[in-house]
Amino acid sequence: MEEKIEQLKAQAAEAIKNAAENLSELDDIRVKFLGKKGEFTTILRGMGALAKEDRPKVGKIVNEAKAEIAQLIQQKNEELKAREMQQRLEREKIEEEYQEVLKAIEDYKAILADESRILGIIKDELKAVKAKFGDARRTRLTVDTSEIDVEDLIAEEDVVITLTHNNYIKRMALDTYRRQNRGGKGLINLKVTEKTGDVIGLRVVHPDQELMLITTEGIVIRTNISDISVISRNTQGVKLMSTSENDIVASMAVMDQKN
Repeated sequence: MEEKIEQLKAQAAEAIKNAAENLSELDDIRVKFLGKKGEFTTILRGMGALAKEDRPKVGKIVNEAKAEIAQLIQQKNEELKAREMQQRLEREKIEEEYQEVLKAIEDYKAILADESRILGIIKDELKAVKAKFGDARRTRLTVDTSEIDVEDLIAEEDVVITLTHNNYIKRMALDTYRRQNRGGKGLINLKVTEKTGDVIGLRVVHPDQELMLITTEGIVIRTNISDISVISRNTQGVKLMSTSENDIVASMAVMDQKN
């Protein structure tokens, strides 16, 4: 008998846990297990068939099970009521917002049908703009006849120049090369190929300086650092000047433009 009571209690608890989103289903569960013709009531009525000494024990177990189930039903009932209340409030809020939208639509229609209201709204908005931004001019417009040199627009920061034998050159910002601790893997600075030739020099320079190159056949070229293209890492760079097939860059020098 005790085993049957435990099974019924477990069935009731599971049914309560899985009750649908309404109170009527919960009430059906209450009637099935706790009603006048419910499962536990039937057990109590059938206690006459038990031995006299077993009746108090079984009656106590049944009443405790009924009390536990009644408590579970009460908790579920409060949960479902709270959920229904929340849903009702949300529906009311949606309905309220919907009515406000309808009211706003009617007002917009009335505005569009009344030219005086349109002009009045425009007037009010212009007044608001004037109140917010109508202070005295903070800038002055003047005529400047001085010339602007392209070099004046160049950022004042050190750069790195890399040059190869076959006259390929590139310029990159110094901060491209992040500091590394001992054992670091380093960074690929230039993609060396047969076309570019080996790297013959790398210098940290300033954009307002100049670069001079000399080839093995004595050809010299002088150019501004700022005129050298800025290119990303792991590229071959650009060719600075045309040379004969066997003529390669021998050396480079950096100097200030005042020289």
